[in-house]
Amino acid sequence: MKNSLLLFSISFFLCISFAEAQPNLPDSSHVLVVYNSLDQTSISVMNYYKDARNIPSSNIVALNSLFNEWITDPETQDSHYIELRQQGEAIVDTFNVNTWCATKHAWIYFNKRIAIPIANWLNNTVVNGDTLKNIIRFIAITKGVPFKIHSRTGIGGYSESRNVVVDRLLCLVGETIDDPEALLDYFYGDSCFYNPLNDYIENPYYNVDPNFSMEQNFLPFLKLIS
Repeated sequence: MKNSLLLFSISFFLCISFAEAQPNLPDSSHVLVVYNSLDQTSISVMNYYKDARNIPSSNIVALNSLFNEWITDPETQDSHYIELRQQGEAIVDTFNVNTWCATKHAWIYFNKRIAIPIANWLNNTVVNGDTLKNIIRFIAITKGVPFKIHSRTGIGGYSESRNVVVDRLLCLVGETIDDPEALLDYFYGDSCFYNPLNDYIENPYYNVDPNFSMEQNFLPFLKLIS
């Protein structure tokens, strides 16, 4: 018991010392909250989190068009029907069920309905003379916003890497914010064959801030709140 208390005390004072040494730790003004305006649960979670964390209204992004739709790939000119499944948590390409290869349609849906609205908000919202893209350090996604993309479903195939979680792609928004369509370049054209050079995307925030200066946009604490 004494050892546990001592360990807790040491950890507590280490945390206090760290906080004192970091006067510019992010606060609520550095948090962007993203919610689905068509989902009552998402709205409720957003309101609760906003009030609990004192998030300013300028830092709240409503996604207003998360519904099933046909998506056309401009490169191939073919259309696939994209559905929100698993209680709205998954963006699913219904044409690629039990297929060997993935296609870009589900990623296009994500970019159109989630990534671009967030990028536009960050680019066009001004707070105290500065755009939000220079202020935000965290993106919090509420329950009700899809958090995974199924470019294909089923067993087999070498394109599972195209099935990704939404927050991992949003970590790249900071790099593509001035050209949101560039996010789709990470899909890569050849999605039927495994290529280790193409199938792994380097995390732009890995060890980029070892001293926790908190100077990196979207410093890698993008989280799901529910």
